[in-house]
Amino acid sequence: MYLKNILFALVIVTANVSCTNETAFTDEVCFQQEVLPLINGSCAYSGCHNPVERISGYDFTNYEGILKAVTPGKYGSSKLYTSLISTTTMPPPPDDKFTRDKLELIATWIQQGAKNSTCSTNICDTSDVTLSGSVRPILQNYCGSCHLVNNPQGNVDFRTYDDLKIYVDQGSLIGSIKFESPWSRMPKNSNKIPSCDIQIIQIWLDHGALNN
Repeated sequence: MYLKNILFALVIVTANVSCTNETAFTDEVCFQQEVLPLINGSCAYSGCHNPVERISGYDFTNYEGILKAVTPGKYGSSKLYTSLISTTTMPPPPDDKFTRDKLELIATWIQQGAKNSTCSTNICDTSDVTLSGSVRPILQNYCGSCHLVNNPQGNVDFRTYDDLKIYVDQGSLIGSIKFESPWSRMPKNSNKIPSCDIQIIQIWLDHGALNN
C-alpha cells in the first residue's frame, strides 16, 4: 500500500503523468545495483558530492555518505529526495533532472528502509554485447554527468562514437575504469564500477569496439 502512496505523491509533485500510467516497484530496490550507480553518476562527480569537494557536507560515493541525506522510511522528509524535486534543480544544469522513474526508484528505496541491499545474482549477461544496448547504458550511469554533456569535464567527450573511439584507441577508457596506471581512475573520486560492467565493456572492445 505504501508504494501506491509513494507513487501518488510523485504524480502530484512531478505533474507530468496521468494516473492511468502509474507503475510501482513491487520488489525490493537493490541499493548496490540500482541506487548507488544512479547517485554516483548524477551527484558524486568532480565538483559535487564526492570525497574531495563534499559540497554541502555530503559524500555520495558510498552508502554511509548517502544515508546522511536520508530518513529511512520517510522519503518525503529525506534531503536526498526533496533536493531532487525542488525548484532549485538538482542535479544542476547542464545535467538533466531525474526522470519520474528515477525519482520513484529513490523514493521506493527510502520508503523500504533505505537498506544497503545487494541483488543476489551472479549472472552477468554477455550474450549480445553492443555499443548502443550494453556499453552506452553503462557509460550513461557512471560517466554521463561528466562526459556525456555539453562542456564535458577535461574535454573528454563520449557523446558520439568518433569521440568515444579516441579514448578506446588510446586505451584510456578501459584503463581508467579498471583503475590501471598510468590512467586516471574513473569515475573520479568514486568506487570502481561493477566487475560485470567492466567485463561487458572489455568484450565490446575485444570484438572490435564496433558502432553497433
